[in-house]
Amino acid sequence: MEQIEKIIQLVTDRLMDELSQTKTQITTGPAFTILGKSEDYIVRYYKQGGYQNQMGTDFDSPEVLVITEMPLFMLTRLSHLTPNNPTEEAILNRLLKQQPIIVLEEGIEYMQKKSHISKSMIPSFEKAKLELQKWGVKFVQPQYFQNDVVTARNEQVSTPPKKKQLVTARTIQSLNLHEGDIFEVTPHMIVTALAKDYLKDQNILIEKRDA
Repeated sequence: MEQIEKIIQLVTDRLMDELSQTKTQITTGPAFTILGKSEDYIVRYYKQGGYQNQMGTDFDSPEVLVITEMPLFMLTRLSHLTPNNPTEEAILNRLLKQQPIIVLEEGIEYMQKKSHISKSMIPSFEKAKLELQKWGVKFVQPQYFQNDVVTARNEQVSTPPKKKQLVTARTIQSLNLHEGDIFEVTPHMIVTALAKDYLKDQNILIEKRDA
């Protein structure tokens, strides 16, 4: 009986050691995660650079988020700061924190259907894409993942630029601005659609500054 208890204890200790090592592997080092189809060449690219492949639906914490599939209207919702689900909220949170977001251009539904979309609508989708680029989203071709992984990794984990400030209607209201006053917008601000409507309704002028 005593011998059996010793064996059980040894097995338990071994399992605890393995669990501890697994946990350490998961939680140490930079991580990347993929939203959409997991392409082998993308996974290989980041693993060669020392990144851990973080699986699951946590799109907020990994150092790099790679989006390989972007539905048509996700593009426009993100550009208008109107997330429709937790995933889109996580993407916007990453933008606010200036965390790297890489989008595979061929995975954007708009790019796939561009030739079939009404020409009058194309400028709106192009504007949405450009808006995301201004906020830090990088749209790339598959060839991007054939570049020097060390160079790319250094670029992605380098010191981030100044964080952007989200300006909402409540933010504007707290400033106690009055009709005819001027609200200055800098490149580090993201002004929501509701905030812009409030400024317009209150006849508050918007002035853009370079810095």
